[in-house]
Amino acid sequence: MPSFNINGMGRGAGGNGKAAGKIYRFDTENVSTYRDDHNDDRRRCTTGEFGDDVERNLDVFSSPNFDQSRSGSPLPQCHYVKEERPESVRLLRISIVVSSLMMCLLVYTIISKDAAEEKPHDLSMYHDSLMNHYSFKDGGETRASIIPMGTYNYDSNSMERSHDEESVHSIFDSPADILESTIAGVPAPFDTSLANINDLPISQGQTPIFWHIPRSGGVTLATILSECLGLTLASQVGAHGHESETTLNVVTIGSGVKGDVKFVNVDLTTPSGIDKAKSMGLVQSGLADVIVTPLVHAAMDLFDPTVQGRMFTVIRHPVDRAVSEYNYMRTATWDPSYNPSVAGMSLKEYASSAMMEDNWMVRSLTNSFQDIISANALDHAKLILEKKCLVGLMDNYRSSVHRVIKYFGWDMSILVKFHDSYTCQESLISDGLNIGNSDVTIVEDSEEWDLIVQRNALDMELYSFAQYLYHEQQHLPMFGF
Repeated sequence: MPSFNINGMGRGAGGNGKAAGKIYRFDTENVSTYRDDHNDDRRRCTTGEFGDDVERNLDVFSSPNFDQSRSGSPLPQCHYVKEERPESVRLLRISIVVSSLMMCLLVYTIISKDAAEEKPHDLSMYHDSLMNHYSFKDGGETRASIIPMGTYNYDSNSMERSHDEESVHSIFDSPADILESTIAGVPAPFDTSLANINDLPISQGQTPIFWHIPRSGGVTLATILSECLGLTLASQVGAHGHESETTLNVVTIGSGVKGDVKFVNVDLTTPSGIDKAKSMGLVQSGLADVIVTPLVHAAMDLFDPTVQGRMFTVIRHPVDRAVSEYNYMRTATWDPSYNPSVAGMSLKEYASSAMMEDNWMVRSLTNSFQDIISANALDHAKLILEKKCLVGLMDNYRSSVHRVIKYFGWDMSILVKFHDSYTCQESLISDGLNIGNSDVTIVEDSEEWDLIVQRNALDMELYSFAQYLYHEQQHLPMFGF
């Protein structure tokens, strides 16, 4: 149906041919409707054809008794219709708009809280002895690692392998694709030593085990558990000065908001220490509230199908972790991991050298600390995380800590603002954030970034999968989603 816009008051009103707030649209065949935007009045006129000159003076078309001789058209039959909007309707519309705005503000606040979380650095020391840097060395020299699974080429859009016959999933796979695997189930010893993450409620006698990934906020979390929550840890700290003891004991080191800070007299940072703890019946004794170790594969020997563990961890972006490792190795003169050779290297030199770890997370989960990583190591690592591990992310550190506390049903007062436990937690996290502020940093997509990514291609994929799991695990019943 052809139509014309007719602007009131001609072009002399403001020079634009429009009367303020009044626009009329006439259908040139029979029915036209126009509207006054100021008061919502509507007028409908049935008329004949107006002819070519459709721009008319406003007062002509405002009056139902306009002069036919001026319009050059047959006298239209017009009637006036005024639609009144009840006050209740107007109030309802206002309330709907206000409610929508409030809901949007609430959602934005919730999302922004997580998005604005800082990236904390973990504490470098705890009582000068809590958790040294963990790495496997052979004859005092770090072993160079070789990945015989293909050369990895990484860019911002894809990660592809040169050996197409060996399947490794892209870090940008969809959740459905990323769960594909060529293996049948969770590999031993994780299959029987750990309870499934979704098997709830947690059975009495199941011991939490914290897989401490170096340079990923693990020292901070271990300190929160011991000092702020008053839990007894089996890690490394309790073994200092008690190395010759052959029976299990709980030792006290300092005090926290819950009283004494307690540790079991074992060292779970070395294979021999884990063997000794097993022979003394660490898990069966019930002395440890939480087991803390970087050697998670070896630590599975502490458990059995009748006395299982519950695993949790905090995972950091592999590039950030590698840079933090570089900064620590060249500055931590008090720590055995300090390396004068690294102290004299640039970040680029370090990323190109045998000093830098490669794929530490995948190697740790699959016990592949030799030169060769098995072809299905990544699939094994993904399945272990999916089925057996509560995953936290350093990028969402506070939320991750709170998830761990809720999952295991520990003291919830730490979630209450201004409570002593809450203040203790916030102080430790702030201290962690302030460490390393003057360290060497890295720019994404720089040459150093690309070198680290290429050396840690498997860990990059595992980290991407961990991000997916972190999102999925929010639906566990204790988290209230």
